[in-house]
Amino acid sequence: MSKISKLRDAQLSDAAELVRIAVSAITESGYTDEQIAVWASGLTIEKISACIENDLVLVVEQSSNILGFASLTENGETAGEIDLLYVDPKYSRRGVGRLLIRALEDTARQQEMSQIWVDASEPATYRLSQLGYHVHDRYKKTVSDVVFRNTWMLKSFT
Repeated sequence: MSKISKLRDAQLSDAAELVRIAVSAITESGYTDEQIAVWASGLTIEKISACIENDLVLVVEQSSNILGFASLTENGETAGEIDLLYVDPKYSRRGVGRLLIRALEDTARQQEMSQIWVDASEPATYRLSQLGYHVHDRYKKTVSDVVFRNTWMLKSFT
């Protein structure tokens, strides 16, 4: 990733681009067409806008192009949860996701959170394990009668 990339807070004006990035990432994820359709249908401008208003949403930007984004929500008094984490497929494997996760972890520590949870998709599980996240529970998640295999992962800071 180029040194001119920057990390910043997401703005409401970013919402449509963040939806585009998320849907593009899901399309390249290896899921079935049915899974992609169901997953993508939940990623709306309204949902992303609500996240931007209520949670910490960071974007990585380079030359005014958003390369990826991630969000951190509070999950109890001493924990956080990475809810959204998407990288534009054109910029995958260039450190964008790692940069986003590290920035969210730094924020979690500053807010005295002792751990971060992630409800990780199949493709994300391996990458998150490389960043120190541990499998807590594997399960089947059903959304609109479509089944996904997900993994709750955890990273503790103690």
